[in-house]
Amino acid sequence: MARILITGAGGLLTPYLVEAASKYGEVLTSSRNNGDFHCDLSNPHEVKALLNFSHPDWVIHSAGYTDVDECQKYPTKAEKSNFHSAINLANSLNSEASLVVISTDQVYPDTKGLHKEENTGPVNIYGSTKLLGERSLLKHNRTVVLRTNMFGKSKTKNRSSIDDFMIGKMKGQSELVLFSDLLFSPLHMSTIADLILLILSKSIFGVYNLGSRNGVSKADFGFMLANYFELSTAHVSVGKSSDFLIRAPRAKDLRLDVNRIEKALGISMPTLQKEIYKL
Repeated sequence: MARILITGAGGLLTPYLVEAASKYGEVLTSSRNNGDFHCDLSNPHEVKALLNFSHPDWVIHSAGYTDVDECQKYPTKAEKSNFHSAINLANSLNSEASLVVISTDQVYPDTKGLHKEENTGPVNIYGSTKLLGERSLLKHNRTVVLRTNMFGKSKTKNRSSIDDFMIGKMKGQSELVLFSDLLFSPLHMSTIADLILLILSKSIFGVYNLGSRNGVSKADFGFMLANYFELSTAHVSVGKSSDFLIRAPRAKDLRLDVNRIEKALGISMPTLQKEIYKL
């Protein structure tokens, strides 16, 4: 039975990670203000104390400053949360411990997908700081970096997922604009959590995309949700992100090539439609 430490205790993914990890061993969680241990990961002394006290066999690093627009507005905070914290973890983690890094599709360039793991080129501060964090953590020889995008019903207080937002707007018959020019290939958070624990149990290391097999536009995703939950789309319109003032630049096509992870695990990644059935 492994001793498993999960950072980012206040994040959307954490409740799903805790549920999946509890089948493999003792689970401990940490963040600045939540979880079993309070720790500022940007403080090297606090990180060392956390790791010395928890003695993890596996670490799932899901903490980070993930608001794309806010990262663009506060680059120093983004660098501190996404890059400096990674350096501290890499410097203090026991060489025998396995590490999973939850990264993002925002590390890819504004070019046509499907994106392969080698072709990075972030267009915003969030993606740049996450990529720097990846590189720091890969210096630990038992690290796997997983670049992903996620959805699923929020189990975290005061946090909403993309599907929570879309479904809430449609149920409330509020105006909702869905972007046809933003493409992605997300997975349900329960799938991501289960795959992370499978990857840890198999001691798979390196950099991998973790996504659904068929990427779609966010507009198509919204209509798939409406169809599944039989919701009215009377107040839904389709637009383009380029028509709206957004603080941070974004790559439009963030669909992921998942061949590498499929080969490593010997499985086929699920389709997005199958993932929506998990809601």
